[in-house]
Amino acid sequence: MTLHLEPDIAEELEKRAGGKGQAAESLANEILRRGLKNGAVAESPVEGQNAYERLKEFIGKFDSGKVDASTIPQSDDPYEREFGDILVEKYRKQGLNL
Repeated sequence: MTLHLEPDIAEELEKRAGGKGQAAESLANEILRRGLKNGAVAESPVEGQNAYERLKEFIGKFDSGKVDASTIPQSDDPYEREFGDILVEKYRKQGLNL
C-alpha cells in the first residue's frame, strides 16, 4: 500500500521520526495502528443519510425521565442538603421569606 501525504504532514512525520530515531514509515504505521485500535479514525457516515437516519437505532434506548433512586449512591454525610434548601436558608438569613 502506498500513502500520499501532504507536504506539511510528511515533514512533521519525518521530524518526529527523526527525534525518536526511527524511520518515518515505522512511525506512520505505529500512529495508524494506535488510531485504528482506539477508534480515533471514525467511519464516515453513509452519503445521503440525515441525522435522523443515522441515529434512529438509538431512539427509545435512553430515557432520562425515568430514574431509579435506589441505584443512585447516597451520601452518609449528615450535613448534606439539597441545593434549594441551602438557598432558602441563605435568603431567610438576609430577611427574605420564601
